[in-house]
Amino acid sequence: MPVKTRIEHTRAWRFALAPGLLAATALSCAPIDEHVGQTTDEVALSTLRGRPGCTTAGAEALSAQLLDELLCLSAGRLVAVPSNPRITLTNPRVHAVMSPSARDGLVRAAATTALRINSAFRTIVEQWLLYTAAGCGLVATPGSSNHETGRAVDVDNYSAARSALMANGFVQSYPSADPVHFDGPGEDFRALSVRAFQRLWNANNPTDRIAEDGAWGPMTQSRLERSPIEGFRIGRVCGMTTMDPRLRAQFVMQSFPVASTPIDMTPGQELSGFIELRNTGTQTWMPGVTFLATTQPRDVASPLAHPSWPMNNRAASVTSAVAMGASARFAFTIRAPMTPGDYPQYFGMFHQGIGWFSDPTQGGPPDNQLQLRVRVGRPPFTAQVVRNTCETSVAIDAGATRECAIELRNTGAQAWTPGSTYLGSSEPREHESAFAHSSWASPRRVATVASTVATNATHTFMFTVRAPTTAGPAIEHLNLVDDTGGWFSDMANGGPMDDAIVLRLEVSGGSSGDGGTAMDASASDSGAEPTSDSGFDAGVPRRDAGTVPPAMGGCGCRTAPASPTENSPWIVRISSLIGAFALAARSFRRARRGARSRR
Repeated sequence: MPVKTRIEHTRAWRFALAPGLLAATALSCAPIDEHVGQTTDEVALSTLRGRPGCTTAGAEALSAQLLDELLCLSAGRLVAVPSNPRITLTNPRVHAVMSPSARDGLVRAAATTALRINSAFRTIVEQWLLYTAAGCGLVATPGSSNHETGRAVDVDNYSAARSALMANGFVQSYPSADPVHFDGPGEDFRALSVRAFQRLWNANNPTDRIAEDGAWGPMTQSRLERSPIEGFRIGRVCGMTTMDPRLRAQFVMQSFPVASTPIDMTPGQELSGFIELRNTGTQTWMPGVTFLATTQPRDVASPLAHPSWPMNNRAASVTSAVAMGASARFAFTIRAPMTPGDYPQYFGMFHQGIGWFSDPTQGGPPDNQLQLRVRVGRPPFTAQVVRNTCETSVAIDAGATRECAIELRNTGAQAWTPGSTYLGSSEPREHESAFAHSSWASPRRVATVASTVATNATHTFMFTVRAPTTAGPAIEHLNLVDDTGGWFSDMANGGPMDDAIVLRLEVSGGSSGDGGTAMDASASDSGAEPTSDSGFDAGVPRRDAGTVPPAMGGCGCRTAPASPTENSPWIVRISSLIGAFALAARSFRRARRGARSRR
Protein backbone atom coordinates (compact mmCIF):
# COMPACT_ATOMS: atom_id res chain seq x y z
CA MET A 1 0.00 0.00 0.00
CA PRO A 2 1.61 3.33 -1.02
CA VAL A 3 2.39 5.72 1.79
CA LYS A 4 0.59 9.07 1.47
CA THR A 5 1.02 12.43 3.13
CA ARG A 6 -1.69 14.67 4.45
CA ILE A 7 -2.97 16.59 1.44
CA GLU A 8 -5.92 18.95 1.45
CA HIS A 9 -8.05 18.16 -1.56
CA THR A 10 -9.83 20.93 -3.49
CA ARG A 11 -12.63 20.86 -6.03
CA ALA A 12 -14.93 23.17 -7.98
CA TRP A 13 -18.33 21.45 -8.18
CA ARG A 14 -20.25 20.73 -4.97
CA PHE A 15 -21.53 17.33 -5.96
CA ALA A 16 -22.36 16.31 -2.39
CA LEU A 17 -23.73 19.54 -0.93
CA ALA A 18 -27.41 18.88 -1.67
CA PRO A 19 -28.69 15.30 -1.49
CA GLY A 20 -31.30 15.89 -4.22
CA LEU A 21 -28.95 17.68 -6.59
CA LEU A 22 -26.63 14.75 -7.18
CA ALA A 23 -29.48 12.31 -7.44
CA ALA A 24 -31.19 14.46 -10.06
CA THR A 25 -28.13 15.17 -12.17
CA ALA A 26 -24.88 13.33 -11.61
CA LEU A 27 -26.35 9.92 -10.84
CA SER A 28 -28.66 9.90 -13.84
CA CYS A 29 -27.33 8.08 -16.88
CA ALA A 30 -29.39 10.12 -19.36
CA PRO A 31 -27.05 12.07 -21.66
CA ILE A 32 -26.71 15.73 -20.76
CA ASP A 33 -26.13 18.74 -22.99
CA GLU A 34 -22.40 19.38 -23.23
CA HIS A 35 -20.10 21.18 -25.61
CA VAL A 36 -18.52 18.66 -27.93
CA GLY A 37 -15.15 18.38 -29.66
CA GLN A 38 -11.96 20.32 -29.00
CA THR A 39 -10.24 23.37 -30.41
CA THR A 40 -6.57 24.19 -30.73
CA ASP A 41 -6.70 27.13 -28.32
CA GLU A 42 -7.57 24.99 -25.28
CA VAL A 43 -5.09 24.81 -22.38
CA ALA A 44 -3.66 21.35 -21.76
CA LEU A 45 -3.40 19.82 -18.30
CA SER A 46 0.38 19.49 -18.77
CA THR A 47 0.70 23.27 -18.30
CA LEU A 48 -0.07 22.75 -14.59
CA ARG A 49 2.81 20.33 -14.01
CA GLY A 50 5.34 21.22 -11.32
CA ARG A 51 3.46 24.10 -9.73
CA PRO A 52 4.64 25.26 -6.30
CA GLY A 53 2.56 24.25 -3.31
CA CYS A 54 0.12 21.36 -3.14
CA THR A 55 -3.32 21.92 -4.68
CA THR A 56 -5.77 20.39 -7.16
CA ALA A 57 -7.06 23.78 -8.30
CA GLY A 58 -6.91 24.71 -11.97
CA ALA A 59 -8.65 21.82 -13.72
CA GLU A 60 -11.96 21.73 -11.88
CA ALA A 61 -14.11 21.52 -15.01
CA LEU A 62 -12.22 18.52 -16.42
CA SER A 63 -12.25 16.81 -13.04
CA ALA A 64 -15.98 17.36 -12.64
CA GLN A 65 -16.60 15.72 -16.03
CA LEU A 66 -14.62 12.66 -14.99
CA LEU A 67 -16.52 12.36 -11.73
CA ASP A 68 -19.81 12.73 -13.61
CA GLU A 69 -18.86 9.91 -15.99
CA LEU A 70 -17.70 7.74 -13.10
CA LEU A 71 -20.91 8.25 -11.14
CA CYS A 72 -22.93 7.19 -14.16
CA LEU A 73 -20.72 4.16 -14.84
CA SER A 74 -20.95 3.05 -11.20
CA ALA A 75 -24.74 2.69 -11.55
CA GLY A 76 -25.37 3.57 -7.91
CA ARG A 77 -22.33 1.79 -6.48
CA LEU A 78 -20.70 5.15 -5.79
CA VAL A 79 -23.03 7.58 -4.01
CA ALA A 80 -23.12 11.05 -2.49
CA VAL A 81 -22.85 11.71 1.20
CA PRO A 82 -26.11 13.51 2.07
CA SER A 83 -26.02 17.03 3.39
CA ASN A 84 -25.57 16.82 7.15
CA PRO A 85 -25.04 19.66 9.66
CA ARG A 86 -22.63 17.42 11.56
CA ILE A 87 -20.44 16.79 8.49
CA THR A 88 -18.47 19.84 7.36
CA LEU A 89 -16.47 19.98 4.14
CA THR A 90 -13.55 22.28 4.87
CA ASN A 91 -13.01 23.16 1.22
CA PRO A 92 -15.62 23.78 -1.49
CA ARG A 93 -13.79 21.35 -3.79
CA VAL A 94 -14.10 18.26 -1.57
CA HIS A 95 -15.87 15.38 -3.42
CA ALA A 96 -18.03 13.80 -0.70
CA VAL A 97 -18.88 10.65 -2.70
CA MET A 98 -18.23 7.14 -1.36
CA SER A 99 -19.27 3.52 -1.56
CA PRO A 100 -22.69 3.03 0.11
CA SER A 101 -21.20 1.12 3.04
CA ALA A 102 -18.52 3.77 3.65
CA ARG A 103 -21.13 6.53 3.38
CA ASP A 104 -23.42 4.81 5.91
CA GLY A 105 -20.52 4.35 8.35
CA LEU A 106 -19.55 8.01 7.97
CA VAL A 107 -23.11 9.19 8.69
CA ARG A 108 -23.34 6.96 11.78
CA ALA A 109 -19.99 8.22 13.06
CA ALA A 110 -21.11 11.84 12.58
CA ALA A 111 -24.12 11.18 14.77
CA THR A 112 -21.68 10.54 17.61
CA THR A 113 -18.96 13.09 16.77
CA ALA A 114 -19.15 16.03 14.35
CA LEU A 115 -16.71 15.52 11.45
CA ARG A 116 -14.58 18.01 9.52
CA ILE A 117 -13.53 16.43 6.20
CA ASN A 118 -10.48 17.78 4.36
CA SER A 119 -10.41 15.29 1.50
CA ALA A 120 -12.46 12.39 0.19
CA PHE A 121 -12.70 11.03 -3.36
CA ARG A 122 -10.17 12.21 -5.98
CA THR A 123 -10.36 11.87 -9.74
CA ILE A 124 -7.21 10.85 -11.61
CA VAL A 125 -6.90 14.48 -12.76
CA GLU A 126 -6.67 15.64 -9.18
CA GLN A 127 -4.32 12.82 -8.22
CA TRP A 128 -2.08 13.74 -11.19
CA LEU A 129 -2.03 17.41 -10.08
CA LEU A 130 -0.86 16.40 -6.62
CA TYR A 131 1.56 13.80 -8.00
CA THR A 132 3.29 16.38 -10.22
CA ALA A 133 3.13 19.35 -7.82
CA ALA A 134 6.39 20.62 -6.36
CA GLY A 135 5.24 20.90 -2.75
CA CYS A 136 3.21 17.78 -1.96
CA GLY A 137 5.92 15.40 -0.81
CA LEU A 138 5.20 11.71 -1.26
CA VAL A 139 2.02 11.15 -3.32
CA ALA A 140 0.68 7.93 -4.84
CA THR A 141 0.73 7.45 -8.61
CA PRO A 142 -2.59 8.28 -10.32
CA GLY A 143 -4.79 5.19 -10.40
CA SER A 144 -3.30 3.78 -7.18
CA SER A 145 -4.25 6.25 -4.42
CA ASN A 146 -6.59 5.23 -1.58
CA HIS A 147 -8.53 8.42 -2.33
CA GLU A 148 -9.52 7.01 -5.71
CA THR A 149 -11.18 3.96 -4.16
CA GLY A 150 -14.32 5.72 -2.93
CA ARG A 151 -13.65 4.63 0.66
CA ALA A 152 -11.13 7.16 2.03
CA VAL A 153 -11.55 10.41 3.97
CA ASP A 154 -9.11 12.78 5.64
CA VAL A 155 -10.61 14.17 8.86
CA ASP A 156 -9.36 17.46 10.28
CA ASN A 157 -10.50 16.67 13.86
CA TYR A 158 -9.15 13.14 13.67
CA SER A 159 -8.28 12.81 17.39
CA ALA A 160 -11.87 13.49 18.48
CA ALA A 161 -13.39 11.48 15.63
CA ARG A 162 -11.13 8.41 15.75
CA SER A 163 -13.28 6.34 18.11
CA ALA A 164 -16.56 7.08 16.29
CA LEU A 165 -15.10 6.28 12.88
CA MET A 166 -13.42 3.07 13.95
CA ALA A 167 -16.61 1.95 15.69
CA ASN A 168 -18.42 2.26 12.36
CA GLY A 169 -16.13 0.30 10.05
CA PHE A 170 -13.28 2.74 9.35
CA VAL A 171 -9.59 1.97 9.83
CA GLN A 172 -6.88 4.53 10.59
CA SER A 173 -4.58 3.14 7.91
CA TYR A 174 -1.46 5.19 8.69
CA PRO A 175 -1.73 6.27 12.36
CA SER A 176 1.78 7.69 12.58
CA ALA A 177 2.63 8.76 9.01
CA ASP A 178 -0.84 10.12 8.13
CA PRO A 179 -3.12 10.25 11.19
CA VAL A 180 -5.87 12.24 9.41
CA HIS A 181 -6.50 9.42 6.93
CA PHE A 182 -9.23 6.79 7.41
CA ASP A 183 -10.37 4.02 5.03
CA GLY A 184 -13.89 2.65 5.19
CA PRO A 185 -15.56 -0.48 3.84
CA GLY A 186 -16.85 -0.96 0.28
CA GLU A 187 -15.88 -1.50 -3.34
CA ASP A 188 -12.63 -0.19 -4.88
CA PHE A 189 -13.34 2.25 -7.77
CA ARG A 190 -9.77 3.03 -8.88
CA ALA A 191 -9.96 1.05 -12.14
CA LEU A 192 -13.41 2.44 -12.99
CA SER A 193 -12.14 5.96 -12.38
CA VAL A 194 -9.31 5.44 -14.90
CA ARG A 195 -11.77 3.89 -17.36
CA ALA A 196 -14.03 6.95 -17.04
CA PHE A 197 -11.19 9.11 -18.36
CA GLN A 198 -10.36 6.67 -21.15
CA ARG A 199 -13.97 6.72 -22.33
CA LEU A 200 -14.13 10.50 -22.41
CA TRP A 201 -10.84 10.74 -24.26
CA ASN A 202 -11.98 8.28 -26.94
CA ALA A 203 -15.33 10.00 -27.39
CA ASN A 204 -13.60 13.32 -27.98
CA ASN A 205 -10.67 11.93 -30.00
CA PRO A 206 -12.04 9.22 -32.32
CA THR A 207 -8.86 9.17 -34.40
CA ASP A 208 -6.57 8.74 -31.38
CA ARG A 209 -8.29 6.08 -29.32
CA ILE A 210 -6.74 4.20 -26.37
CA ALA A 211 -7.72 1.00 -24.58
CA GLU A 212 -10.61 1.36 -22.13
CA ASP A 213 -9.08 -1.16 -19.72
CA GLY A 214 -9.05 0.90 -16.51
CA ALA A 215 -5.27 0.56 -16.19
CA TRP A 216 -3.02 3.59 -15.65
CA GLY A 217 -0.03 3.53 -17.96
CA PRO A 218 2.03 5.63 -20.39
CA MET A 219 -0.72 5.82 -23.03
CA THR A 220 -3.36 6.97 -20.56
CA GLN A 221 -0.94 9.35 -18.86
CA SER A 222 0.08 11.05 -22.11
CA ARG A 223 -3.58 11.58 -23.11
CA LEU A 224 -4.47 12.90 -19.67
CA GLU A 225 -1.68 15.45 -19.87
CA ARG A 226 -2.97 16.61 -23.28
CA SER A 227 -6.56 16.97 -22.03
CA PRO A 228 -8.09 20.47 -21.79
CA ILE A 229 -8.30 21.86 -18.26
CA GLU A 230 -11.62 23.51 -19.18
CA GLY A 231 -13.12 20.13 -19.94
CA PHE A 232 -13.91 18.08 -23.00
CA ARG A 233 -16.54 19.16 -25.49
CA ILE A 234 -18.34 15.87 -24.90
CA GLY A 235 -18.80 15.73 -21.14
CA ARG A 236 -20.50 12.39 -20.69
CA VAL A 237 -20.68 9.29 -22.87
CA CYS A 238 -22.21 6.98 -20.27
CA GLY A 239 -25.56 5.85 -21.61
CA MET A 240 -24.86 6.83 -25.23
CA THR A 241 -25.64 4.17 -27.78
CA THR A 242 -22.86 2.71 -29.93
CA MET A 243 -25.04 0.26 -31.91
CA ASP A 244 -24.47 1.98 -35.24
CA PRO A 245 -21.87 4.77 -35.30
CA ARG A 246 -22.39 5.61 -38.99
CA LEU A 247 -23.90 8.98 -38.10
CA ARG A 248 -22.32 10.82 -35.21
CA ALA A 249 -21.15 14.38 -34.76
CA GLN A 250 -19.39 16.35 -32.06
CA PHE A 251 -19.88 20.02 -31.44
CA VAL A 252 -16.62 21.95 -31.93
CA MET A 253 -17.60 25.61 -31.73
CA GLN A 254 -20.03 28.22 -32.99
CA SER A 255 -19.84 31.90 -33.81
CA PHE A 256 -23.45 32.49 -32.73
CA PRO A 257 -23.96 33.18 -29.02
CA VAL A 258 -24.91 30.05 -27.07
CA ALA A 259 -28.58 29.56 -26.25
CA SER A 260 -28.14 30.75 -22.66
CA THR A 261 -27.35 34.18 -24.14
CA PRO A 262 -30.28 35.43 -26.27
CA ILE A 263 -29.38 37.09 -29.55
CA ASP A 264 -31.13 40.46 -29.41
CA MET A 265 -32.37 41.43 -32.87
CA THR A 266 -34.85 43.84 -34.39
CA PRO A 267 -37.61 42.69 -36.78
CA GLY A 268 -36.16 41.70 -40.14
CA GLN A 269 -32.56 42.02 -38.95
CA GLU A 270 -30.14 39.43 -40.33
CA LEU A 271 -27.14 37.77 -38.71
CA SER A 272 -24.64 35.38 -40.30
CA GLY A 273 -22.57 32.80 -38.47
CA PHE A 274 -21.66 29.14 -38.29
CA ILE A 275 -21.82 25.99 -36.20
CA GLU A 276 -18.76 23.77 -36.51
CA LEU A 277 -19.10 20.00 -36.02
CA ARG A 278 -16.68 17.08 -36.21
CA ASN A 279 -17.58 13.85 -37.99
CA THR A 280 -17.05 11.09 -35.43
CA GLY A 281 -19.08 8.48 -37.30
CA THR A 282 -18.08 6.17 -40.13
CA GLN A 283 -20.30 7.82 -42.77
CA THR A 284 -18.69 10.54 -44.89
CA TRP A 285 -20.77 13.73 -44.97
CA MET A 286 -21.63 14.97 -48.47
CA PRO A 287 -22.87 18.29 -49.94
CA GLY A 288 -26.61 18.29 -50.52
CA VAL A 289 -26.92 15.09 -48.49
CA THR A 290 -25.79 15.97 -44.96
CA PHE A 291 -27.71 18.87 -43.45
CA LEU A 292 -27.99 20.94 -40.33
CA ALA A 293 -31.76 20.67 -39.93
CA THR A 294 -34.43 22.00 -37.59
CA THR A 295 -35.65 19.92 -34.66
CA GLN A 296 -38.03 20.14 -31.70
CA PRO A 297 -40.00 19.06 -33.68
CA ARG A 298 -37.93 17.68 -36.51
CA ASP A 299 -38.20 19.42 -39.87
CA VAL A 300 -40.28 22.27 -38.49
CA ALA A 301 -40.28 25.40 -40.64
CA SER A 302 -38.00 27.79 -38.78
CA PRO A 303 -39.18 31.33 -37.98
CA LEU A 304 -35.51 32.29 -38.38
CA ALA A 305 -35.21 30.88 -41.90
CA HIS A 306 -33.40 33.07 -44.44
CA PRO A 307 -33.91 32.96 -48.22
CA SER A 308 -30.37 31.59 -48.55
CA TRP A 309 -31.30 28.39 -46.68
CA PRO A 310 -31.70 25.27 -48.86
CA MET A 311 -35.18 24.91 -47.33
CA ASN A 312 -36.97 26.58 -44.44
CA ASN A 313 -36.19 23.48 -42.33
CA ARG A 314 -32.58 23.03 -43.56
CA ALA A 315 -30.18 25.74 -42.46
CA ALA A 316 -27.12 24.51 -44.36
CA SER A 317 -25.27 21.59 -45.87
CA VAL A 318 -21.56 20.83 -46.00
CA THR A 319 -19.65 22.43 -48.87
CA SER A 320 -17.39 19.43 -49.50
CA ALA A 321 -16.96 15.82 -48.40
CA VAL A 322 -16.20 15.44 -44.67
CA ALA A 323 -14.55 12.15 -43.69
CA MET A 324 -14.42 10.64 -40.22
CA GLY A 325 -12.31 12.77 -37.89
CA ALA A 326 -12.62 15.92 -40.04
CA SER A 327 -14.63 19.01 -39.11
CA ALA A 328 -17.00 21.17 -41.12
CA ARG A 329 -18.56 24.57 -40.57
CA PHE A 330 -22.25 24.87 -41.33
CA ALA A 331 -22.47 28.55 -42.28
CA PHE A 332 -25.89 30.16 -42.51
CA THR A 333 -27.79 33.39 -41.98
CA ILE A 334 -30.78 33.90 -39.72
CA ARG A 335 -33.45 36.56 -40.19
CA ALA A 336 -35.42 37.83 -37.22
CA PRO A 337 -39.22 37.53 -37.47
CA MET A 338 -41.19 40.74 -37.81
CA THR A 339 -43.15 40.10 -34.61
CA PRO A 340 -41.34 40.82 -31.31
CA GLY A 341 -40.90 37.80 -29.06
CA ASP A 342 -38.59 34.97 -27.98
CA TYR A 343 -37.65 32.45 -30.69
CA PRO A 344 -35.67 29.37 -29.58
CA GLN A 345 -34.52 27.23 -32.48
CA TYR A 346 -33.03 23.75 -32.14
CA PHE A 347 -30.94 22.04 -34.79
CA GLY A 348 -29.93 18.45 -35.43
CA MET A 349 -27.99 16.59 -38.07
CA PHE A 350 -29.68 14.73 -40.91
CA HIS A 351 -28.14 12.53 -43.63
CA GLN A 352 -30.40 11.87 -46.57
CA GLY A 353 -30.91 8.17 -47.21
CA ILE A 354 -29.89 7.11 -43.69
CA GLY A 355 -31.72 9.34 -41.22
CA TRP A 356 -31.18 11.56 -38.22
CA PHE A 357 -27.97 11.53 -36.19
CA SER A 358 -30.16 11.49 -33.07
CA ASP A 359 -31.97 8.27 -34.00
CA PRO A 360 -31.59 5.47 -31.42
CA THR A 361 -29.18 3.54 -33.65
CA GLN A 362 -26.92 6.56 -34.28
CA GLY A 363 -24.50 8.56 -32.14
CA GLY A 364 -26.08 12.02 -31.86
CA PRO A 365 -26.00 14.84 -31.01
CA PRO A 366 -29.54 14.72 -29.57
CA ASP A 367 -32.30 16.89 -31.00
CA ASN A 368 -32.16 19.34 -28.09
CA GLN A 369 -28.42 20.03 -27.98
CA LEU A 370 -27.66 22.50 -30.78
CA GLN A 371 -29.67 25.63 -30.15
CA LEU A 372 -29.90 29.32 -30.95
CA ARG A 373 -32.22 31.69 -29.15
CA VAL A 374 -33.29 34.92 -30.77
CA ARG A 375 -35.07 37.66 -28.86
CA VAL A 376 -36.81 40.10 -31.17
CA GLY A 377 -37.51 43.46 -29.63
CA ARG A 378 -39.41 46.44 -30.89
CA PRO A 379 -37.32 48.17 -33.58
CA PRO A 380 -35.95 51.56 -32.60
CA PHE A 381 -37.62 53.52 -35.41
CA THR A 382 -40.82 52.31 -37.02
CA ALA A 383 -44.17 53.86 -37.84
CA GLN A 384 -47.67 52.89 -38.87
CA VAL A 385 -49.60 55.01 -41.36
CA VAL A 386 -52.92 56.02 -39.80
CA ARG A 387 -54.18 58.55 -42.34
CA ASN A 388 -53.04 60.08 -45.62
CA THR A 389 -55.40 62.67 -47.11
CA CYS A 390 -53.36 63.09 -50.31
CA GLU A 391 -53.08 59.43 -51.30
CA THR A 392 -56.01 59.73 -53.70
CA SER A 393 -55.33 61.70 -56.87
CA VAL A 394 -57.17 65.03 -57.32
CA ALA A 395 -57.26 67.47 -60.23
CA ILE A 396 -55.14 70.57 -59.67
CA ASP A 397 -53.82 73.39 -61.84
CA ALA A 398 -50.10 73.54 -62.56
CA GLY A 399 -48.35 75.52 -59.85
CA ALA A 400 -51.40 75.46 -57.55
CA THR A 401 -51.22 74.21 -53.98
CA ARG A 402 -52.95 71.50 -51.99
CA GLU A 403 -53.09 70.87 -48.25
CA CYS A 404 -52.12 67.40 -47.02
CA ALA A 405 -52.32 65.62 -43.67
CA ILE A 406 -50.34 62.45 -42.93
CA GLU A 407 -50.93 60.91 -39.52
CA LEU A 408 -48.36 58.39 -38.29
CA ARG A 409 -48.19 56.29 -35.12
CA ASN A 410 -44.83 55.70 -33.42
CA THR A 411 -44.62 51.91 -33.12
CA GLY A 412 -40.88 51.86 -32.40
CA ALA A 413 -38.89 51.86 -29.19
CA GLN A 414 -37.42 55.35 -29.70
CA ALA A 415 -39.25 58.64 -29.32
CA TRP A 416 -39.38 61.04 -32.28
CA THR A 417 -37.82 64.39 -31.51
CA PRO A 418 -38.03 67.84 -33.14
CA GLY A 419 -35.03 68.69 -35.26
CA SER A 420 -34.09 65.01 -35.59
CA THR A 421 -37.13 63.13 -36.94
CA TYR A 422 -38.33 64.33 -40.36
CA LEU A 423 -40.81 63.47 -43.05
CA GLY A 424 -38.68 63.54 -46.19
CA SER A 425 -38.71 62.66 -49.85
CA SER A 426 -37.92 59.08 -50.85
CA GLU A 427 -37.66 56.96 -54.00
CA PRO A 428 -34.87 58.01 -54.21
CA ARG A 429 -34.15 59.19 -50.72
CA GLU A 430 -33.58 62.91 -50.14
CA HIS A 431 -34.25 63.94 -53.72
CA GLU A 432 -35.40 67.51 -54.43
CA SER A 433 -39.14 67.16 -54.65
CA ALA A 434 -41.17 68.76 -57.47
CA PHE A 435 -43.96 69.01 -54.88
CA ALA A 436 -41.85 71.17 -52.55
CA HIS A 437 -43.48 74.29 -51.14
CA SER A 438 -41.84 77.29 -49.56
CA SER A 439 -43.20 76.19 -46.18
CA TRP A 440 -41.19 72.95 -46.27
CA ALA A 441 -38.06 72.62 -44.18
CA SER A 442 -36.11 72.10 -47.43
CA PRO A 443 -36.83 70.80 -50.94
CA ARG A 444 -35.96 67.36 -49.58
CA ARG A 445 -37.71 67.42 -46.23
CA VAL A 446 -41.31 68.36 -45.56
CA ALA A 447 -41.07 69.03 -41.84
CA THR A 448 -39.88 67.77 -38.49
CA VAL A 449 -42.21 66.73 -35.69
CA ALA A 450 -43.63 69.63 -33.72
CA SER A 451 -42.94 68.00 -30.35
CA THR A 452 -41.62 64.75 -28.90
CA VAL A 453 -43.67 61.76 -30.06
CA ALA A 454 -43.45 58.89 -27.58
CA THR A 455 -43.93 55.21 -28.35
CA ASN A 456 -47.56 54.42 -29.30
CA ALA A 457 -48.37 58.14 -29.73
CA THR A 458 -49.39 59.65 -33.07
CA HIS A 459 -48.30 62.77 -34.92
CA THR A 460 -49.96 64.48 -37.88
CA PHE A 461 -47.80 66.26 -40.44
CA MET A 462 -49.92 69.13 -41.87
CA PHE A 463 -48.21 70.59 -44.93
CA THR A 464 -48.72 72.19 -48.33
CA VAL A 465 -47.67 70.76 -51.69
CA ARG A 466 -47.27 72.72 -54.91
CA ALA A 467 -48.26 71.04 -58.17
CA PRO A 468 -45.53 70.62 -60.80
CA THR A 469 -45.74 72.73 -63.99
CA THR A 470 -46.06 69.69 -66.25
CA ALA A 471 -49.57 68.48 -67.01
CA GLY A 472 -50.55 64.91 -66.26
CA PRO A 473 -50.47 62.51 -63.34
CA ALA A 474 -47.71 63.17 -60.78
CA ILE A 475 -46.73 61.25 -57.66
CA GLU A 476 -44.36 61.78 -54.78
CA HIS A 477 -43.10 59.31 -52.14
CA LEU A 478 -42.34 60.30 -48.58
CA ASN A 479 -40.92 58.47 -45.58
CA LEU A 480 -39.64 59.14 -42.09
CA VAL A 481 -35.95 59.61 -41.37
CA ASP A 482 -34.20 60.25 -38.07
CA ASP A 483 -30.77 61.85 -38.06
CA THR A 484 -29.66 59.55 -35.22
CA GLY A 485 -31.22 56.29 -36.42
CA GLY A 486 -31.47 56.49 -40.20
CA TRP A 487 -34.38 55.83 -42.50
CA PHE A 488 -37.32 54.02 -40.97
CA SER A 489 -37.22 51.52 -43.86
CA ASP A 490 -33.65 50.42 -43.11
CA MET A 491 -33.17 46.81 -41.99
CA ALA A 492 -32.52 47.67 -38.34
CA ASN A 493 -35.74 49.67 -38.23
CA GLY A 494 -39.27 48.57 -38.93
CA GLY A 495 -40.63 50.63 -41.81
CA PRO A 496 -42.76 51.77 -43.52
CA MET A 497 -41.06 51.11 -46.83
CA ASP A 498 -39.87 54.02 -48.94
CA ASP A 499 -42.78 53.66 -51.38
CA ALA A 500 -45.54 53.26 -48.78
CA ILE A 501 -46.50 56.94 -48.29
CA VAL A 502 -47.69 58.33 -51.63
CA LEU A 503 -48.94 61.78 -52.72
CA ARG A 504 -50.90 61.92 -56.00
CA LEU A 505 -51.91 64.85 -58.17
CA GLU A 506 -53.58 65.16 -61.58
CA VAL A 507 -51.99 68.35 -62.98
CA SER A 508 -53.86 70.36 -65.63
CA GLY A 509 -53.15 73.62 -67.41
CA GLY A 510 -49.39 73.21 -67.60
CA SER A 511 -47.13 72.07 -70.40
CA SER A 512 -47.80 68.65 -71.92
CA GLY A 513 -46.39 65.76 -69.97
CA ASP A 514 -45.15 62.28 -70.88
CA GLY A 515 -47.98 61.09 -73.12
CA GLY A 516 -50.31 60.65 -70.17
CA THR A 517 -47.87 58.49 -68.15
CA ALA A 518 -47.76 59.28 -64.43
CA MET A 519 -44.79 61.49 -63.65
CA ASP A 520 -42.98 60.76 -60.41
CA ALA A 521 -42.09 64.00 -58.65
CA SER A 522 -38.64 62.59 -58.05
CA ALA A 523 -37.92 62.96 -61.77
CA SER A 524 -37.13 66.64 -61.27
CA ASP A 525 -33.45 66.00 -61.86
CA SER A 526 -32.11 68.62 -64.21
CA GLY A 527 -28.94 69.02 -62.21
CA ALA A 528 -29.07 72.83 -62.40
CA GLU A 529 -27.70 74.48 -59.27
CA PRO A 530 -30.02 77.26 -58.07
CA THR A 531 -28.68 80.64 -57.11
CA SER A 532 -31.22 81.49 -54.41
CA ASP A 533 -33.50 79.93 -51.85
CA SER A 534 -35.36 83.14 -51.03
CA GLY A 535 -38.71 81.40 -51.48
CA PHE A 536 -38.25 79.40 -48.23
CA ASP A 537 -38.99 80.79 -44.81
CA ALA A 538 -35.66 81.52 -43.19
CA GLY A 539 -37.12 80.63 -39.82
CA VAL A 540 -37.98 77.03 -40.83
CA PRO A 541 -35.27 74.38 -40.23
CA ARG A 542 -33.86 73.13 -43.51
CA ARG A 543 -31.00 71.11 -44.97
CA ASP A 544 -28.43 72.51 -47.35
CA ALA A 545 -25.48 70.86 -49.10
CA GLY A 546 -23.32 71.09 -46.02
CA THR A 547 -25.76 69.62 -43.53
CA VAL A 548 -27.25 66.58 -45.26
CA PRO A 549 -26.02 63.61 -43.20
CA PRO A 550 -23.89 61.23 -45.32
CA ALA A 551 -26.06 58.27 -44.27
CA MET A 552 -29.11 59.90 -45.83
CA GLY A 553 -27.82 59.96 -49.40
CA GLY A 554 -28.67 62.69 -51.91
CA CYS A 555 -26.45 65.21 -53.58
CA GLY A 556 -27.12 67.97 -51.10
CA CYS A 557 -28.12 70.58 -53.69
CA ARG A 558 -31.30 72.73 -53.60
CA THR A 559 -33.66 74.09 -56.21
CA ALA A 560 -35.16 77.54 -55.95
CA PRO A 561 -38.88 77.76 -55.16
CA ALA A 562 -41.43 79.01 -57.61
CA SER A 563 -41.32 82.79 -58.01
CA PRO A 564 -44.31 85.11 -58.55
CA THR A 565 -43.35 85.38 -62.25
CA GLU A 566 -43.38 81.63 -62.88
CA ASN A 567 -46.56 81.89 -65.04
CA SER A 568 -44.95 84.19 -67.60
CA PRO A 569 -45.30 82.60 -71.09
CA TRP A 570 -41.58 82.48 -71.83
CA ILE A 571 -40.90 80.88 -68.47
CA VAL A 572 -43.63 78.31 -69.13
CA ARG A 573 -42.07 77.42 -72.49
CA ILE A 574 -38.59 77.07 -70.97
CA SER A 575 -40.01 75.02 -68.09
CA SER A 576 -41.69 72.76 -70.61
CA LEU A 577 -38.43 72.18 -72.43
CA ILE A 578 -36.57 71.52 -69.20
CA GLY A 579 -39.30 69.14 -68.04
CA ALA A 580 -39.22 67.21 -71.31
CA PHE A 581 -35.44 66.97 -71.13
CA ALA A 582 -35.62 65.76 -67.53
CA LEU A 583 -38.14 63.08 -68.45
CA ALA A 584 -36.01 61.90 -71.37
CA ALA A 585 -32.91 61.78 -69.18
CA ARG A 586 -34.82 59.88 -66.52
CA SER A 587 -36.07 57.32 -69.06
CA PHE A 588 -32.52 56.86 -70.35
CA ARG A 589 -31.16 56.27 -66.85
CA ARG A 590 -33.87 53.75 -66.06
CA ALA A 591 -33.21 51.88 -69.28
CA ARG A 592 -29.55 51.57 -68.32
CA ARG A 593 -30.25 50.52 -64.77
CA GLY A 594 -33.02 48.07 -65.53
CA ALA A 595 -35.59 47.21 -62.91
CA ARG A 596 -34.19 47.69 -59.41
CA SER A 597 -35.67 46.67 -56.11
CA ARG A 598 -36.64 49.55 -53.87
CA ARG A 599 -34.59 50.34 -50.85
